[in-house]
Amino acid sequence: MSRQTMTFTALGSGSKGNAFAIQSGDSVILVDAGFSCRELCCRLTRAGIAPDSVQAVLLTHDHTDHACGCRVFCDKMQIPLYSASLTVDYLDNMECLPARVFEFQAGSRFELAGFEVSTFPVSHDACDPVGFVLRKGETSLGIATDLGIADDTVRNALTGCNMLVFESNYDLAMLETSKRPPMLKKRIRSFKGHLGNTDSMQELTRLISEETRMVTLVHVSRECNDYTLVEEAAREMLSSIHREDLYLDVARQEDIRAPFTFDRSGAQ
Repeated sequence: MSRQTMTFTALGSGSKGNAFAIQSGDSVILVDAGFSCRELCCRLTRAGIAPDSVQAVLLTHDHTDHACGCRVFCDKMQIPLYSASLTVDYLDNMECLPARVFEFQAGSRFELAGFEVSTFPVSHDACDPVGFVLRKGETSLGIATDLGIADDTVRNALTGCNMLVFESNYDLAMLETSKRPPMLKKRIRSFKGHLGNTDSMQELTRLISEETRMVTLVHVSRECNDYTLVEEAAREMLSSIHREDLYLDVARQEDIRAPFTFDRSGAQ
């Protein structure tokens, strides 16, 4: 397979909106569209990506912070939404489905804008939540956000990826002392909820391989977590497995993160 570069840009991540841009050559796709169309276009432009260069949107699940902009953005750009079948049904019932839709089953693979996309189911309280692995030539990027547990399916999908985008949602002590209702706390901690910092770091020690060059931690709670806390935990984890060489980033809710570009030489 030929050498290919891939660029990942976190346009924003958190409970108020999630969207990630992936580029390789002339191929540009979004994973999730959890901001309004106007905000998505603004963030893309600020990141140096022309909104009309996006060729498709891949959707992880139906929750508003991941899907609220998909109908208007896709229709405005005249591009398709790629989504798991039960999520398509839900969005259709909510009248949030764009005109062009490609349905898939979790676990399937397909070609999209020059990428090979592999899908895998994740455990979350949504209709049909999935994660993705995108490949272009020898380069791969894996995304798993909003998952209560990382089971063998998730591990098998993500192990060996050059770039990992992985959830680190809450600090347990901050969650327990927050003003959130007990039922919400229980839901967040459950296997259908989110990954906390401790579990996320433990999983990453399993997922990071010799091929891994980037880790970006996403969906960090502003109320029950702290960006600095997440970064410190991640750096401690990387030190424990002797991988301080990895590029590490923590995605923000309000800020666009600097893009990371990977190829087989590990160049950024």
